[in-house]
Amino acid sequence: MKESIKILMVDDHPMILDGYRNILTSSLGDKKNLLIDLAYNCEDAFDKVESSLNSTPYKLIYLDVSLPPASKLEIFSGEDLGKRIREISPQTKIIIMTMYNENIRIHNLMKNIQPEGLLIKTDVNPSEFLTSFEKVMSGNLHYSQTVNEMLRKQFVNDLVLDNVDRSI
Repeated sequence: MKESIKILMVDDHPMILDGYRNILTSSLGDKKNLLIDLAYNCEDAFDKVESSLNSTPYKLIYLDVSLPPASKLEIFSGEDLGKRIREISPQTKIIIMTMYNENIRIHNLMKNIQPEGLLIKTDVNPSEFLTSFEKVMSGNLHYSQTVNEMLRKQFVNDLVLDNVDRSI
């Protein structure tokens, strides 16, 4: 029997979502029963996540950062949506897919949402997309090359400990 995985993909570009869905279904459809829902804005996505909690919650959500808001719900971006998803469905895994590659934006996404995956769209090809799915679904974190390079640079600095400092 195939494993069932309920997925929500959120992006305001229908062609992007069709591409994501096609990559997963064409590569994994024989092995897994993928139940994929699509949302094109924050309001629709939040409603789907909230209603899924009454039946079968999403195991994975692909989330764009730049989305039409849900002003009534005070959700103004994908980042706000990700924070709300974490509050109401903490067991759901989140992979952020974004065009933003500035250090401050990536840092805020990591701090505020703590996603299991963070992919810069310009880094991603079908193989990378599938790798992120497999890693995250198996309980690991996955970040695209740009994110990894940014994280590496944060930990590197010019301080060098001499023998005295090391002995202390």
